[in-house]
Amino acid sequence: MLSESTRPQSSSQPVPAPPSYAPNFSSRKAADTAQDAELSTNSCRNTQASYLGESGFMPFLNHEEQVSSSPGGGPVTIKIIQTIEPLNPVLRKSYTDIFLKHCFTFCPVMDESLLALPEYETSLAIQQSIGLIGSVIQPSLLHVDKPSVYYERARMLIQGGYEPNPLAALIAVMLFYWHAAAPPTVISMNTVWWWIGVAVRQAQELGLHREAKIGQAFRPGETIGLRRRIWWTLFARERLTAICQGRPCIINPKDCDVKDPTPTDFPNPDDPRALIFVQWVRLCSIVGRVGDHLRRNPSGSTHTVRDLLDELRNWAQNLPETLRLSFDRPMSTEHEAELYQLHFPYLSCIALLHLEKSSQPIPRATTNALLAASCTARIFENILIRGSLRFLQGMAGWYISIALLSLLQGRQVGRLQQAADEHIRVLRVALRELSHRFGSAKMYDRSIENLLNAQQRYSASGDMQAERLRSYPDESQSILPREMDARLSEQQDWSKYFPGLPSNVSPLVEILVASNQPSPFSDWGNGNDLSYLLYDIFDNPLDGITGDLSDHITGWGMSMNDRSFL
Repeated sequence: MLSESTRPQSSSQPVPAPPSYAPNFSSRKAADTAQDAELSTNSCRNTQASYLGESGFMPFLNHEEQVSSSPGGGPVTIKIIQTIEPLNPVLRKSYTDIFLKHCFTFCPVMDESLLALPEYETSLAIQQSIGLIGSVIQPSLLHVDKPSVYYERARMLIQGGYEPNPLAALIAVMLFYWHAAAPPTVISMNTVWWWIGVAVRQAQELGLHREAKIGQAFRPGETIGLRRRIWWTLFARERLTAICQGRPCIINPKDCDVKDPTPTDFPNPDDPRALIFVQWVRLCSIVGRVGDHLRRNPSGSTHTVRDLLDELRNWAQNLPETLRLSFDRPMSTEHEAELYQLHFPYLSCIALLHLEKSSQPIPRATTNALLAASCTARIFENILIRGSLRFLQGMAGWYISIALLSLLQGRQVGRLQQAADEHIRVLRVALRELSHRFGSAKMYDRSIENLLNAQQRYSASGDMQAERLRSYPDESQSILPREMDARLSEQQDWSKYFPGLPSNVSPLVEILVASNQPSPFSDWGNGNDLSYLLYDIFDNPLDGITGDLSDHITGWGMSMNDRSFL
């Protein structure tokens, strides 16, 4: 047990070097390996299935409680054998540059001027969190500390009360978003969802959810612009994570009066990243309402779904030309990745609201869902071609999975199969790359594999062929069959949701746009929860989370015998 005498008494006193629960680093490389194994063991030792709700694609089908394998009540020995040193100045500068280049747009919580202040420059918690970011995205070839090591140090500093600056502690926690020490399927205080909650409550304690009053005293480095940027970053993250995991939000907008972000809240209002952040927050506000609908009333009125789709459509149509998603004009390579990330939540929500559970193992999808999935696949293709997606956050795995659900339905139509399969191949490559860092991505990859297996079994039973004959008996027609559901009358114009999208984005888009029909499938309903679909498909969401990534499905059908999906 840590003695109270080891804790800092005030912010004016030097912070004592805190102990760590990590092993001795006298042999650094070997110790890193041992620590990684220890951290992995600790995070999985007492796994119990967590609650995952019904608004997004999460394979949480197991209803059996995961009972702790470790009996409680006995003594616990905590080894305290390490001192946390300040980060090497050169390494700190390198990793700070990586953060500013790859993360600042969607996490504008610190900049060079803030980090030049002593309260932040010397913060051990911020230094370790910056080390976490840098070692995730572009690790040093001369320093062997892994993300899990930096995470464990920063976590211990914050939870142990060794960071005297509450604003610095909040900023450090917000950088944990690029590292998931535990998957969302288990109850843990190391998940992204947990740390979002910690950060939101810390921000509320600091009063960041309220607009600063005239004459209000600020902490060192604190400005009105920084307060707004921190708060709206947390707001956007929480909305995205809540819709993905089906959990209730902490932030109630009625309790907040902080003004919407504007480019003037940034150190350089002319920075293109400032405008991207502003539009991202606006989009995530809509995402939050979509999540509320899917959590609370997934089978609600068509009017509600139409209103949400109108909000999404208006957001896309009102984007400045420089921020619109485009595949046929030159784009600034400096901010191309940010523009792609800006559109991921939009494309996922369009797909979610155009997917419906069905009697088949795969949900029904309309043309708009397929178009959104095709755009998502093209984005990931462009990212993969450039050689790395390590700058992406864990939510990227969910975006991929939503797109894959649409494409799995699309490949059941003969004319779409080849084009859909090519997108599926690209997205699965991206998902497997993400799975090296995120347990959730491993889970998604196994889920898609199970869906493909189920689809194969369904097809082999003859039910799929019978369904296809009933729904679209003549696939040889020059256009795809027209869907007669009158509820789609307001949504048949795909260009409303994809302004400026060229037909040559992909072969799949060319087919769909040329046909200009709302859907090649038989039915469409209101935006519905995809989780119900998964209840009868999977056995245990905790099985194989640490499985071998080389164990991939083969023999999925005519176009997959050559392992083209690998």
